[in-house]
Amino acid sequence: MRVHPSIAALRGDNASQRLAAGARAQERSAAMCRVREEWLAQPEVHRVERDLEAYANGAGLEACPLLLKLVMDHTAADEFIETLCARVLAAVERHPLGEAPFRYTAAHGLTTLQLFKSAGTTLNLAAYEPLGNRPAPDSALFADRDAHEIVLRGEAEGIVHTWSGEGAIGSLPMRWTRGNTVRSRARTEARQVLRVERTLLVLQLCRAPANPAPTREVDLATGRTRSLASGDKSASQALMALSVLGALGDESALGVMEETALNRSEDKDVRWEALRQTVSLDTARGMALLDTLAARAVDALARPARALRAQLLSSQPGLRALLEETP
Repeated sequence: MRVHPSIAALRGDNASQRLAAGARAQERSAAMCRVREEWLAQPEVHRVERDLEAYANGAGLEACPLLLKLVMDHTAADEFIETLCARVLAAVERHPLGEAPFRYTAAHGLTTLQLFKSAGTTLNLAAYEPLGNRPAPDSALFADRDAHEIVLRGEAEGIVHTWSGEGAIGSLPMRWTRGNTVRSRARTEARQVLRVERTLLVLQLCRAPANPAPTREVDLATGRTRSLASGDKSASQALMALSVLGALGDESALGVMEETALNRSEDKDVRWEALRQTVSLDTARGMALLDTLAARAVDALARPARALRAQLLSSQPGLRALLEETP
């Protein structure tokens, strides 16, 4: 086979190949970003974005007419998304390796594309893929987040749960199809998709407060809380960091942990985790920290600290000597 000298030279020049590949990647990225900018520049899309910002700042949904229409009117929502998809797909045809210029998450059976975000409010496009029947759940997650959803395509079955905060949970089997809307109120309502017959495409409007309450995993049979998870992303990251430091046995972090536990402006769950890890890493310092928190007159952790101290001293009387040694 005859190869043109220029092609042969390029093949042998790895640096040139890398530069060419990098230039193409930059061109693709720029082209896909232009698609998003051009879409956002459309007057109607811009008005939806302004409505979302107002909603994020506390306005009622009824005061945001375009946003309200998107989550209540199937024709309006469908046209809105079709316009976006047509632009993105046309760009991907021109740049086959291009990616949609939106933040997204992808997990087994679920992909979510974030169209807009303002503070704790997002407008997302979510796709649930058929995965066969799932086992009936024995718990549900109740988050401090209001959600309005409308089904654009597909069919699925699931359950809507209602919980007052105590006692049994009310559960209602549901079937969702094109045009159906779903409302989930913060902390009291949750929905679970259990069986997807045809890919379920959903437009989701979600709003969480600036300092969301913890997400609760609640037992469906008893209504009892199984576990809590911080509703604050930064707090979740701090919790994970503290857990990792504790698992590594990093005693150099004890000072930071003590400061965190004593900081009243810090997230309560983060402070409690810092206390737990301090007790685990250095029992003497941990018991002293526990005693300090328990003695505070005004502190959200004072009462649970007193309860934990009493429990530890009851189960392990030897720890009392550590408190007596504390200056």
